[in-house]
Amino acid sequence: MRRSIITILALVVLGFVAAALPAQSLLDNEFYKKGQALKAQSDAALAAGDYDTATTLAAQAKQQFAKSDAYVEQMLGRYRANGWLQRGNEVFAAAKADGKDKSSPDLFGDAAGDLVLAKAAYDGGTYEDSVDFSKQAIATLDSISKPEPVVVTPVEPVVEPVVEPGMPALPATYTVQLILERRDCLWRIAGYPFIYNNPWKWKVLYEANRGILIDPNNPDLIDVGQVLTIPSIAGEWREGDYDYQLEYPVFGAK
Repeated sequence: MRRSIITILALVVLGFVAAALPAQSLLDNEFYKKGQALKAQSDAALAAGDYDTATTLAAQAKQQFAKSDAYVEQMLGRYRANGWLQRGNEVFAAAKADGKDKSSPDLFGDAAGDLVLAKAAYDGGTYEDSVDFSKQAIATLDSISKPEPVVVTPVEPVVEPVVEPGMPALPATYTVQLILERRDCLWRIAGYPFIYNNPWKWKVLYEANRGILIDPNNPDLIDVGQVLTIPSIAGEWREGDYDYQLEYPVFGAK
């Protein structure tokens, strides 16, 4: 009898712990902590031979772990929606800079409306709807052909930085981070001072890492944990992976 109860309690508690493990970075929430505390109390009651109390506490722990799973799922949805919304705003700003608002005002207006709806859905907690609206806005903006420039602006030459002896190296690789409010994307990574200090260099990262992307034809889809190669583009010295504990020089600074 005692062995059967022990087996049931172990399977119940361990099952919910295992279900939550893939989202370990989000497990620092009150529901998971309460579940862990209740599990410890259940284990203590079981060891003392108080099987009824152990069963009750295990059931309560199960409820808390279920709430933790729901919380983690909600936060991941929020993270994904926030990422697509930020990407939509970046594409929108780039499209306006290219003059697409004047060359195709109707389509540009449709995209602007979709981004407003995406923000409203995000604020309302309907994250899947927010993602859909953001994707639609991006697709609309991408469908607008870039107008031919009236005035040709000469391209400024790239000034190669002087590499002094003893200067610390810039990172040669970068691991994509999980940042809820400001997700990593190629645009943002290229703009980091220790990468290229210029978000418009995102295409350099895209071409260098195209082979490891989930969809090689979609630069927007990068995964947390992916290690991106950072090519040297101006003769700068690069080696090793990015370490947040180190202080790096600013790319291009003299």
